[in-house]
Amino acid sequence: MVRCRRCNTRTTNSDIYKGKSSGRFESQLKELYKDFDGLQEFARLAKRYVPKVTLSIVDHDLTPEEIETCRSIAEKCGVTATTIYRYYKDKEDLFRKISLDNLERLNFFLEKRVSKIDNPKEKLIAALKAFRDWCFENPRTAQLFMGKISVDDNASEAEIESFYTSQRFGQKLLENCLKNNSVTLTDTKCHTDLIIFSLWGCIESVLLKRSDPEYWSKGIEFTDQFIDVVSTRWLV
Repeated sequence: MVRCRRCNTRTTNSDIYKGKSSGRFESQLKELYKDFDGLQEFARLAKRYVPKVTLSIVDHDLTPEEIETCRSIAEKCGVTATTIYRYYKDKEDLFRKISLDNLERLNFFLEKRVSKIDNPKEKLIAALKAFRDWCFENPRTAQLFMGKISVDDNASEAEIESFYTSQRFGQKLLENCLKNNSVTLTDTKCHTDLIIFSLWGCIESVLLKRSDPEYWSKGIEFTDQFIDVVSTRWLV
């Protein structure tokens, strides 16, 4: 069962998101829910985790209008609305599972993009651009695990470490640059985080339209400026 932050519903579907929805069903949902594309993307994520589907209300602070909207969507889908957590102990646990799955996909994407590059500096720059490209191609997912997921305080060291695989990959690339005398930075763990989250700040400012309007449709050019700073000021 998976929750959609945009409409405050959860999904655990059987047939609806497996290609059996009709044009009439989509038009009905669009009437109820303005960001229908966001709902569809959310449903695709849900398919990996849940064997069957229902829509259910999980936030107890919804307005009566929002609750009625959730129930209406469920009714159109031919399923029930419920507040029961059936597969995860709470919504944060659910989001962590989704986050880890997408982190694995991101790491595979990064490793594939740099696998044929030998020069340590070029490899690091390619990894930064790959991270940037992935975030722009998967904006909602990137915002989910970069800004909305917190690690469970009671998690084991191994579980905590699983959330930092991308940083460890970047740290390894930075350490290779240090061994090759192609970087002026020595605290590789700290500076890896600084680089990644500074770049993410640039990416997010475009996604949320907080950057100058000139760059709202020029995310690549905008973030290239930061990557150039890393390349020319911190790498040698």
